Amino acid sequence: MRVIRKFMLEKVRCFREEQALDIRPLTFLIGENSTGKSTALGCIHALIGGRRSFRDGLDFNSEPHRMGAFSDIVRRGSQSLRLGFQVALSHSETMDIHYTLAGRERGSEPVVQEIRCTYKDGDVVFVLQDQPAERKKSMDLVSTLRITHKSKRPTFTFEADARQMDELTWGGLRYLDYELSLMMPKVFPKKPKAKLAKYVNFIEEIRSRTGSSRARLFHLGRAAYSFAPIRSRPERTYNPVKEVEDPEGSDMPVFLANISIESGDHWTRMKEQLIQFGRASGLFTDLHVRRHGKSISDPFQLQVKVRGPKANMLDTGYGVSQILPVLVSLFRAPRNTLFLMQQPEVHLHPKGQAELTSLLVGLTKRGDVAGHHFVVETHSDYMIRRARIEIMQGNIAPENVSLVYMEPVQNRVVVHNIGFDKEGNMLNVPKGYGKFFLAESDHLLGFKG
Repeated sequence: MRVIRKFMLEKVRCFREEQALDIRPLTFLIGENSTGKSTALGCIHALIGGRRSFRDGLDFNSEPHRMGAFSDIVRRGSQSLRLGFQVALSHSETMDIHYTLAGRERGSEPVVQEIRCTYKDGDVVFVLQDQPAERKKSMDLVSTLRITHKSKRPTFTFEADARQMDELTWGGLRYLDYELSLMMPKVFPKKPKAKLAKYVNFIEEIRSRTGSSRARLFHLGRAAYSFAPIRSRPERTYNPVKEVEDPEGSDMPVFLANISIESGDHWTRMKEQLIQFGRASGLFTDLHVRRHGKSISDPFQLQVKVRGPKANMLDTGYGVSQILPVLVSLFRAPRNTLFLMQQPEVHLHPKGQAELTSLLVGLTKRGDVAGHHFVVETHSDYMIRRARIEIMQGNIAPENVSLVYMEPVQNRVVVHNIGFDKEGNMLNVPKGYGKFFLAESDHLLGFKG
């Protein structure tokens, strides 16, 4: 698994110049409406969690992200856009992966035209090319290699067709290692001259990384799951249907009903986790599946206890029905999931919003095992304040929390990455951050702006 350190966007809607978002185990995206928070989440989802095929284009329209056609995604007046990640190769070394995407004559979604991997010592570039007719039967990357250098920095450029790009990206690193092993004796002599040594060393470094791992070249090793900003409406009685997980959480009631009857241990653990959060947040103190029959196919109700007797979930506040799908998805997800969350605090009171942050902090680590990562689009100051308290109390390291402020500047958006110290103080805070809140506070105190 590779650790994501940054996410980059360029010429995407409101992002004109390249903007880099610091990604940490707990990342908050904040800013005014229409400043690119949902756009950033949608682009991350397209690269990690959506359909990934160079033949068909990348999917920017899987739920809950519906970004439209390429013309709706690219910045007006631009012919291409760039997305990228910076990932950690080791404790001290990183690699940047940039994808250049463009439109096409047929099909509305963009296709990747170039992938550029920037290492410490050089670049490896894969350029998408239509396969010439004379090479349709056999086309290897070695025959397309071009070696260039700029400022003594080697760059290896390969031309690849859509099949090879898919194989390189999603098929595994062994394919690239095989191609590089063919390239070495053809391009470099057995005893290379001094001026070629840096190229040989660079290729061997790449081979050592790729050949020793089954991880995929551009795949980041995480499952990705997106939450819709508004979850499904609760119902008084549910009729069991096929359980299909979706961003609006409509599968949550059927999932809980099924495990309550099929798996006692699973249901017990899930119920304990849900009730623990419910009590900490003041939302509910108990949860019950009431069946209208003994069969798993019989209708059922979800009941929660707030302060008095159990009541149908439909008869409680919207906070319960909106947060339950989020909680169930968090607790049932496989290890190392990347969650892309749009306003998970919807309909939660301030204490519930703050407790949600504490829950996310706890899920970023699980003993000695790396936990989940969260990128959270939010308008909740309570969530951010609780993150600062968690840092102060030593429950999460300050370097594992990122606050990304998206500031509108004329007709574009500029990203500011705000960090924290051990006391929870915010670092590198731009002048525009909190301007609205400060202005309102001054007005309340009687000061004139």
